[in-house]
Amino acid sequence: MSKESIRKNIQQLRKKIKDSPRVWKFRGRRVVPADKWQWADWSTFPDSYIITLFNDTSMPQEWATDYLALLNQIKDPTFAWSTCCRCAIKQARTAREDIDRATKVWANQGGEEARQKFYDGCEKLEAEKFRRQHAMQKARLRLFSELGGAGDRTCDVLNFFKCPYGEEYKTLIKNGWTAETLWEHIEWYDHHWNRDQSFTPSDSQWKWYHYGEPPIIDVSSFEDICKALDDGRLDKIVAEHKRYMKETGYEIWAI
Repeated sequence: MSKESIRKNIQQLRKKIKDSPRVWKFRGRRVVPADKWQWADWSTFPDSYIITLFNDTSMPQEWATDYLALLNQIKDPTFAWSTCCRCAIKQARTAREDIDRATKVWANQGGEEARQKFYDGCEKLEAEKFRRQHAMQKARLRLFSELGGAGDRTCDVLNFFKCPYGEEYKTLIKNGWTAETLWEHIEWYDHHWNRDQSFTPSDSQWKWYHYGEPPIIDVSSFEDICKALDDGRLDKIVAEHKRYMKETGYEIWAI
C-alpha cells in the first residue's frame, strides 16, 4: 500500500469518526467526539487523545490496550506528541535548554566568576546545594545523551508517526522513559539524603530522610551514577523509593 493510499485511508477513517460518531465502532465500542465522551465510560472511546486519561486507575487494561490501538490507527497527533515527550532526544533537549537558560542568567551578571562569588558568599550548606544542583543539571543531560542514546541529535517534529529517525523512535522512547525514571530516583535520593536548610520535614515524614547518614551515590557525578547502576548501590535507592511511594499512597514505574 502506497503512502498516498494510507493517507487517504486515515482521512476517511477520521471523517467516519467525525460524521457518524455514534455509529462508527472500533473493536466493539462506539467512538464518540472527545468533548462528548463521559469520564470513565469504558463502553465508548473518545476520538482524540486525552492526556490525563491514563492517570485513572479504574481504567480496564483491555480498554487501554484497544484505545492505544485506535490512536495508532488514526495517527492521533496529540497522542504522538505526548508519547514523544518521553523520547531521549526530546528530554536531552529540555535538559540542555535548562542549562543554557541558567548560563544566560549568570552571563548577564558576570558569568562563571559571578556565579562562584555568589556561592562563596552563601552559608556552607546552601553553597553545597547550589553547586550540587548545577552539577546535577550536567549529569542529567549526559544521562539522556549517553545512556538514553540521544547524542547531539535534535528533533522538532514531536510526532513519532513522522519521526525523522524512522523505527528508531521505539528505542529512543523506551530509553528516554528508562532514563527519566532513573533520574526521578536520583532526585528523590538527593532530596532525602542531602540536607536543605530551607526545608524541614514534617514529624510524620522524618523516617524517609537520611540526613547525616553515609552517602550512597554522588548525584553530581555522571560517572558515579553509572557505577551505581552496575555495583548495586542504585538498587538500595530504588527499593527505598518504592517503599516510600507504596506507604505514602503513590505509584512509581520501576526501571
